[in-house]
Amino acid sequence: VALASRPSLHNAEFYKLEEGCPELCEEACIHQYYSEKGLADGKGSFVVPDLKPLPSRVEVLEPSWHGKLDDEAFELSVQGISLTSWGVLSLVRSAYLHLRKGRREGLRSILEQVEKLQKASGVSVGLFANKTMAYFA
Repeated sequence: VALASRPSLHNAEFYKLEEGCPELCEEACIHQYYSEKGLADGKGSFVVPDLKPLPSRVEVLEPSWHGKLDDEAFELSVQGISLTSWGVLSLVRSAYLHLRKGRREGLRSILEQVEKLQKASGVSVGLFANKTMAYFA
């Protein structure tokens, strides 16, 4: 929806998406809509929010480090499972980069990435490796 309403962002660097659609990037916002149980249930497949419906806009409180890392370096860090922060904002950025390939291919590739991260041992990826979060992003 965010990309459809802002065509100028379709091929832009991620930090432009972050500036243009800040509501997509607030890490704490997900807990307003999903309980811990809801997120846990959504790890393997999509679940609808269990606390309240999703909003059309969320305020962002803090800037992020994402502007310091270009999209190619970010994607290489994700693929190499060496990213320094695996929060929701990183998932949103990764989903954005995958969706530039098209909706079906993008969704398929982000879900493959989530499964790869779920299988990685010794890496704490938190909500990044959650299929419901991938759909939400």
